[in-house]
Amino acid sequence: MKKYCSLYIDLLRIFAALGVFLGHFSMKYFSNFTMMPFGIAHYCVVVFFVLSGYLICFTTTRNKKTLREYTSDRFSRLYSIIFPALIFTYLLDGIGLLLNQPAYLNFINPSYQWLKFGVNLIFLQQSSFFNTNPSTNNPFWSLSYEFWYYAFFGAYLYLTKWKRAVILILIAGIMGIKIAMLFPVWLFGASAFYLSLKIKVNTSTAIIFVLLTMAVLVWMFATHFRPFPQLGKIGFAPFYYSADVFNDTLYGFILALNLLSISLLKVDWKGLPESAENKIKYISAATFSLYVFHFPIMVFMKAVINYDSSNIFQVCAVLFFILSFILVISGWLEKSRKSYSNFFNKLFQVRKKSYGS
Repeated sequence: MKKYCSLYIDLLRIFAALGVFLGHFSMKYFSNFTMMPFGIAHYCVVVFFVLSGYLICFTTTRNKKTLREYTSDRFSRLYSIIFPALIFTYLLDGIGLLLNQPAYLNFINPSYQWLKFGVNLIFLQQSSFFNTNPSTNNPFWSLSYEFWYYAFFGAYLYLTKWKRAVILILIAGIMGIKIAMLFPVWLFGASAFYLSLKIKVNTSTAIIFVLLTMAVLVWMFATHFRPFPQLGKIGFAPFYYSADVFNDTLYGFILALNLLSISLLKVDWKGLPESAENKIKYISAATFSLYVFHFPIMVFMKAVINYDSSNIFQVCAVLFFILSFILVISGWLEKSRKSYSNFFNKLFQVRKKSYGS
C-alpha cells in the first residue's frame, strides 16, 4: 500500500475512534459540553465498516492467505482485544455496582449477565432481532456485524461450489436482517480496494475526486446531513443499530469513493519523518482498544468518582485519563496478539504464521 494511502487510513481510524468516544462522552450524563454531536458517533462506526472492507481485501490480496490462515488471523485480531475487554468490563462493572448500584442501573439490567457476556463472546449479540450488550459496554454491538462480514467474505473467497452456497446461506441465516442491512457499507470498502487495482486515471482527475469527496464528507459530518428517514430510533427495536440504514449507506458510499480516489493517486511522496509516522501508527493501532474499553471506564468514573460534569477542567482531566490509560494498555494488547495468533494457528492447524491488519 502506498505510504500516503496508509497514513490516510490511519488518520481516518483515529478520527472515527475519537468521534465515537467524544460523541459518547458528550452525552448529558457524562458532560455538559458537546465535543462531538452524539449522532456523529454512529456515522463514525460506518467509517470503521468501510475501512474494514477495504483493509480485509488488501490483506487477503497481498498475503494470498488460505482459509485456515484467514480464519486464524481474524480470530486473533478480534479476540486479542475483545477477550480482555470483556474481562475488564465484567470486573470494572462489578466493582461499580458494589460502590454505586443506582448509577449503574441507568445503564444495565444486572440479571443474566453471564449469558449476555457469553453471547457477545461468540458474536451473536445482534443476530436476527436479538440485541444485547455485555453490561455497560454498548459499543460491542458493531463487533457482531464485523465478525459476520468477515465470515461471509471468507466463505465466499475460499470455498467453492456447493460448500460455498451452503455455508453462505447458513451465515446469512445467523447474521439476520439487521446485520445484512449494513453489509453493503462494508462491501463498498471492499469494492473500493478491488476497483483501485483495475481502474487507471490521471493524477489530476484523481485529485479532483479526492478533494470533491472529502469536501462532501466534511460537509455531511459538519451539518449532520441526513436526507433519508430512519426506520426507527437508533439502538431501539425493531432494527436497533441498523435503523438509519439509508443514511449509513450514503455515508459509506461517499467514503468508499474517497478511498478509491486516494488509492488512484500517483504522487511521489516519501512520507513523514519516521518518528511522526511511528506515533501515528501507534495511535491508530490503539483505536480498537479505545472503541471497546472507553464506555465502561466512562460509566465507572462518573458513578464512583462523581466528577462535576459542568466543570471543564474536571471533564478534560477525565478525558485525558481515559485516553492515556487506553494508549498504555493498547500497547500491551497489541503485543499479546502474537500469543493469540499462535493459539489459533495451532487450533486451525496453520503451518505458516501470518499477521494481518
